[in-house]
Amino acid sequence: MVLRWQPRSGIERAAYIRIPDFLSEEQNRAVLDYAIRKEPDYQKSGVDTTVADHRQSRVLMRLTDLDVDFDERVREIVPDALNYFRLPLPNKSKLETQLTTHNDGGYYRIHNDNGTPSTVTRVMTYVYYFHRQPVAFKGGQIRLYDSRVEFGASRPAETFVEVNPVNNMLLLFPSRVMHEVLPTYSSSGAFADGRFTLNGWVRSQSS
Repeated sequence: MVLRWQPRSGIERAAYIRIPDFLSEEQNRAVLDYAIRKEPDYQKSGVDTTVADHRQSRVLMRLTDLDVDFDERVREIVPDALNYFRLPLPNKSKLETQLTTHNDGGYYRIHNDNGTPSTVTRVMTYVYYFHRQPVAFKGGQIRLYDSRVEFGASRPAETFVEVNPVNNMLLLFPSRVMHEVLPTYSSSGAFADGRFTLNGWVRSQSS
């Protein structure tokens, strides 16, 4: 497990938790097989913004037939992760998980995950990486921006940390952190050779 939380004067560093080997080898393979098998069911990703060309990826929203209890594994670590990020544990919460793929040219420009009325209850983001071995793409790093407070508002700083997409790794960070997915490059262009994630959010619910 890799942790990052080192405050600097005037800048809040982007904290994260990185957990390698999050699932068993069998579960990791089952998730990949499922993601590839479901290729016809993906849809183009959407965003809550009017900015053109903000995101290029495909998503699968319904995971009811995924034969791996991924959400339960995430729930086991939610209290400790929230405590590490100094975020309050909601009285009631739920997970919102989807499957995302970035293939050749895929990206997601800088944003945070709780900056709109429909996402404001998200408190923590989780990203589980999985892909074919050996890896058949390049790029696809996630860039987590440090932040600074200017005129009462939090803005991304010039400094950041980049995390590579490593197979069977879970990444967690506060949903307020500004971040982006750098372009993915796949020479084959084959769907199965892309960058896959089970990604989602812990949402606070009112009692």
